Amino acid sequence: MRTWIQPMAIGQNFTANEYVAACYNIYCVTPHDNGTISKMYNDTNGNGVYDEGIDLLEAEPVAASGCDEKHIGIISGDPNQVNGFVEMRNTNEIVPVFWWVSDTGYHSTVPGVAEIEDYGNMS
Repeated sequence: MRTWIQPMAIGQNFTANEYVAACYNIYCVTPHDNGTISKMYNDTNGNGVYDEGIDLLEAEPVAASGCDEKHIGIISGDPNQVNGFVEMRNTNEIVPVFWWVSDTGYHSTVPGVAEIEDYGNMS
């Protein structure tokens, strides 16, 4: 004896991952011809302007400068956009940068100045 089973469609919802990363080759330099920095800040409110007391101190590298190397890999964010600031060691000038952390430490580039090769979204 055969039993009739009513056909049923089962669907699943696809939820897109909100994380998007891009693969870049980025030349790591600090402002003023790879000058020495004393502090690095997050652009906490994302306005691209340093706001004392609002933008949080990220790191105090002692006499750091860019490693002067090209970094290859996947990062979140757009290196052509400011995501933080560095304080120059001798002048205390605050300069906008794009910075990131890798297994070799903190790195930065000057948006619009440093060499950036965009290999597109890798999400």
